[in-house]
Amino acid sequence: MTRARALGSVALAALVALAVLTPAAGCSRGPSARYVADGGAHTLADVERSAAGVSLGDAAAVKVEDAPRVRQQVLARLRSNGASAGQAADLMTREFPVETKAVPLHVEAATVDGKAVWIVVEAWADRTGDLKYRRLWVFDRTTSYVLDSKTYR
Repeated sequence: MTRARALGSVALAALVALAVLTPAAGCSRGPSARYVADGGAHTLADVERSAAGVSLGDAAAVKVEDAPRVRQQVLARLRSNGASAGQAADLMTREFPVETKAVPLHVEAATVDGKAVWIVVEAWADRTGDLKYRRLWVFDRTTSYVLDSKTYR
């Protein structure tokens, strides 16, 4: 085997190993928000119904005392989805205190009843400290005003 072919084989093996190991490494990153760049048009009633069924996923295992740190990590990962996702993450950073004990689960750019909005669903804690409830926020994308909020227990 020539040296060039041997190096090519090593490089291919490294790429295969990277492809196999990357998903496993991604699982250890913890919770992340599902981002929908173009969620389409909805009614507020549809959004409220859908928010109740958003999966808690990995956020359910987050301890309430760790929620502010995990929230910041989720927002940082959200920013990696591009400028639009970054605007949503910046809004949540700006509008909520750093110590907010909730973790974003779903962030969507959409239209609700004709308005361009951000739909945000977060996991938030009960009295025992488990992140087992959901909270919906609907923000106007132009003004950042809260157009709707709802909690689900």
